[in-house]
Amino acid sequence: MLPRHRTFRSAFLMAAAAIGVASSSKAADLTWSADGIVAGGSGTWDQISASWIDILLGTGGSAWDSAVPGKATFEGDAGPVTLGDNVSADTLEFLGDGYVIAASLDPAQAISLSAGITAQGNATVESSLALNGANAWFVATGKTLAVSGAVSGANSLAKTGDGTLTLSAATPSTGTPALSAGTMVLDPA
Repeated sequence: MLPRHRTFRSAFLMAAAAIGVASSSKAADLTWSADGIVAGGSGTWDQISASWIDILLGTGGSAWDSAVPGKATFEGDAGPVTLGDNVSADTLEFLGDGYVIAASLDPAQAISLSAGITAQGNATVESSLALNGANAWFVATGKTLAVSGAVSGANSLAKTGDGTLTLSAATPSTGTPALSAGTMVLDPA
């Protein structure tokens, strides 16, 4: 017979595993990985390619699932990431310098964002963005987030953080973004 604390621990682990299986439809916070193993690299962001890893769980080779959008983190060796499909994300997070989310050849493709962007590194977003919820875009001190794709949606956009946000597409259809810290440059083409 197992000691009482081991029996409780086994029951707890089995319950935790069952909850994990039952909540597999929960949004995952995933990190971009062109090869599905190591964070970073160049490639195409779509809903088919196994280009995402879950660093917390130690799993790799996942496809992005827009049906349960989570946080999309970009870190490691930066490279251009071309949008290959309409995708939805809760948040885009840039932890390294030099990432470019490139527009696809199909101008109708966009990234739908429900919460915002966190730029701890210099980053460029050339693809269109549709704001599907109130968005807060944080740009860290000394960093620049350059957005050249169209920004649309009826939801608000607030710029936070001491860094610089540059919007170079036509004026966002979301209205004038609110600036609470740092610098914001509206430079329509």
